[in-house]
Formats: sequence, structure tokens, C-alpha cells
Amino acid sequence: MYDVSEKLAAVVQAARIAHGLTQEELAETIGVTGKSISNIERGVANPEFESIYLLFRFLGIDANAIFYPERSDVDTMLNQFQRMLAGCTGDELEMLLSINREILIHTRRMDEVGEVETV
Repeated sequence: MYDVSEKLAAVVQAARIAHGLTQEELAETIGVTGKSISNIERGVANPEFESIYLLFRFLGIDANAIFYPERSDVDTMLNQFQRMLAGCTGDELEMLLSINREILIHTRRMDEVGEVETV
């Protein structure tokens, strides 16, 4: 059986560490105690919805990672890409679109030929 507390614990801890935060720093940021974060990361807490919401928002956790673990990593990557794009200016978006269009064209040509083209 799938253990939501265990998955939540692992995801929160990994995200906190990736952000370079201690449990106390994270707790202070979202307005809970360090013990609360410790309990969540050990899978022994049943955190309130508001705490989960704040953790997910602050740490950039995709809820699908917890509630739909069977989904592919593609969903997670798409969500990360969308969050990154949301912070871009119009000029940056135009540049990224142009670059990525060319990369896709090149990649698809390589797939059709069946070999890697060197530049």
C-alpha cells in the first residue's frame, strides 16, 4: 500500500535540502516550529492543509509528486518548465521559444536519420 506520509517526508526533505535550508530556517519561513518540520520529514506528523500548502508553495513542490507518484517524470519536468517560464519577460520567452524550436528540429532530424549529427 502507498504511504503518503512516507512520500511526503522524502519529498519535503529533499526539497528543503535542495534549497539549502535547515529545518529551523524552513519552519521560521512558513511559520511553524522546527519540530513540526522534523515530524513531517520523519513521516510521523499529520500536518494541517495550510502547512502543506505553504511547504509546497515555498519549496516549489509539485503535488503530483505526492499524490500521483505513478505519473512519469515528464509531468514534473513540464511543471518545472512552466514555473520557470512564468518568471520570464516577453523578450526572454521569445528567445527561449526560438532556441527550443531549433533544438527540436535538430533533434527530430537526428531521430529520422538514426545517427547523431556533430556540429
